Parts: sequence; structure tokens; C-alpha cells
Amino acid sequence: MDTSTPTGSANPTQGDDRIRELKLAIVEREGQDHYWPASGTTYDNDDCGFHKKVTLLVQTTITQKADAGILYSKDVAAKAELHYKDEDGNEIQLTSVGALNGGSPFVTGDLLLSSVTTAHTGWTNVTATYASKHIRVGDTVLGTGGSATLAGTTGSHTLSIAEMPAHTHDVSVYGGFSAGSTPGSGATHIC
Repeated sequence: MDTSTPTGSANPTQGDDRIRELKLAIVEREGQDHYWPASGTTYDNDDCGFHKKVTLLVQTTITQKADAGILYSKDVAAKAELHYKDEDGNEIQLTSVGALNGGSPFVTGDLLLSSVTTAHTGWTNVTATYASKHIRVGDTVLGTGGSATLAGTTGSHTLSIAEMPAHTHDVSVYGGFSAGSTPGSGATHIC
């Protein structure tokens, strides 16, 4: 966009040409990251002017402004990385080598409950290992080898005969008991 035209001596009848040139230049440049759909010559869509994306060109010097935070891109090891500067001039590097700076909030060995059926990138699906297991949430360190105790209650249920496993009962007899007779005094009979 040539800011030196029109000159002060230009023919005023060319003003409409210059206005159209200016409009076109603005829309072309704003259209890089903004949404400018035209229907004919009218921009009447409710989304006009909103961002499609934000392209941050690498900056070498950032001038701080009072009562404002600045988000920008800066070269780090020949890569554009996202940065933020607060109103006091404190600079924070937000990304590093394509990831959030500081790395993942997760460490090796962390388990993640997820509603998706395919493991996220960098994760391993351990559904088979933990199928039909319980989740324990507590504030103490768990033991290993199944030694941790789970506490809680479930609804009551009376077993039916069909639900009982096959089993036997022992009978202990003390004093004066013989085959075919009933337990005598001091006998214990358990069924």
C-alpha cells in the first residue's frame, strides 16, 4: 500500500480510485488472518472481521505497554516460539520444540482415564491389564502386590441356594455320641 499517494497535487476526480485501492489493500491484508466474506460489494456476515487464525511473526524487540500483556513469537534456537510479556516486563516462554514449555504435566507411569477407545499420542492403552478392576481414590500411598485394603459398602443381598458354592460342614461331638444317635450333653453339632 503506497502511503505517498495520492499526492497533494493529484486531480481530486481520482479520489474514488484511491478509495477503492485503499479498501482493496485493507481487505487483502486483513484477509490473511481475518474472515472477510464478500457477497457482492457488501460485508454483511456476522462473522466478518473475526480471526481465522493468528499468525505471529518473530519479533526481536518488544516494547512493553502499561496495563497490558503481550503475546508474541520470538526466535529460540532458530525456531519461532510463543512468548508472553506481562506489564512489568517479565517474559515467559510458552512453547519449546513444538510443545508447551515445561513439558507434559504427566510423568511416565501415570494412568489416565479416558472415554476414547484409542490411546492418545504418546500413551499406551492398558485396558486389557486393568479390565474388571476397581478404582481406589485415597490420600495414602498404596502398597504393592494387592496388599492395599479397600473399604466401602455395597447394597445388601441374601444368597439363594443356587448362588452358594459347593461346600461341606464339619460336625464335632464331645462325649457319648455314636452312629445313629443324637448328640449328648456337651456335644456340638454344626450343619
